[in-house]
Amino acid sequence: MRTFGKYRGSNQRRGTSSCGTLTLAAPGFSPPWRAEHTDSRRAAEKLRGFTLVELLIVLAIIAILSAVAYPSYARYMQRSEATDATGQLSQYGLAQEQTFQDNGNYGIGACSVAPPAVTQYFTFACTPTGNPATGFTATATGIGSMAGFSYQLDDSGNRTTLAYPGRTALPASCWLIKPGDC
Repeated sequence: MRTFGKYRGSNQRRGTSSCGTLTLAAPGFSPPWRAEHTDSRRAAEKLRGFTLVELLIVLAIIAILSAVAYPSYARYMQRSEATDATGQLSQYGLAQEQTFQDNGNYGIGACSVAPPAVTQYFTFACTPTGNPATGFTATATGIGSMAGFSYQLDDSGNRTTLAYPGRTALPASCWLIKPGDC
């Protein structure tokens, strides 16, 4: 309902202006004081926060994901750290073979090529066989987070896993990177 042009002496009625010259009353009209009231109610609902049950559910989900993800991540890290030994032993075997091609032996009294330097995860050693050496055995032994791992390479190119935590039936005739078979 709309009312136009009627002068009212007071502004006590809803919808009147302070001059008293115009009165508008339209459907759906909401005076400013009502809008503020609904806005403050909405703001209070937004600030409500989380309930204890909601927080416990989120914590339970995080705990379950962590219980599944962490062991998988730890195995992934072990596989990546084991490649340190296998890579170094492979390069060392190539250097030893090059020396054998040049000299006809792998060294006299000791391996002719010094074993790789100690890395963050493994120490390396070489043992010659025969004098002059007609063979060698290079070994990588785990330290730190890789303690309990041990790999070996010989002059025939045989790759052997001497120790792998949690694995039985060793030595294996390959370099184990994962707990399964080669």
